Amino acid sequence: MENEDNKVGSLHSNTDLIWCLVGNILGEGLYFDGNNEIEFKGTRQFKPRTKVYCSPFIWGDGYERIRVIGRAGDTNKFICLIMESKYITNWRRQKVYTPYILRRNSYERDQWDNSQESAKVIDEMLTWLPERTLKATTHD
Repeated sequence: MENEDNKVGSLHSNTDLIWCLVGNILGEGLYFDGNNEIEFKGTRQFKPRTKVYCSPFIWGDGYERIRVIGRAGDTNKFICLIMESKYITNWRRQKVYTPYILRRNSYERDQWDNSQESAKVIDEMLTWLPERTLKATTHD
């Protein structure tokens, strides 16, 4: 039986979608964190490359730590947690139809919606967010 959280219909009204800031957890590898080289193998909760849905600004730390929703590495169920934005890459704006994400977004004080204003805010964030992501080391 299909889980309600995984259903995506073929036709959607504008109220059945939101613009959302989306990214992926970094892939496995070596990265620079300041002047230190670290080996990254995912987080305790997320496997490398897991897709995460990111909340709008919630507090005033400049988006250093953000609330995300993604599928847990051990159960594959959606979980919501706060994590450092530097572990997220492949930032993008995406239309989201997933019922679980829509419900969780509706509980937030600050929410994404399907307006051009949300799209504009996300597009502005995409100009500086990639600089937050840890940079991969290169060995020649």
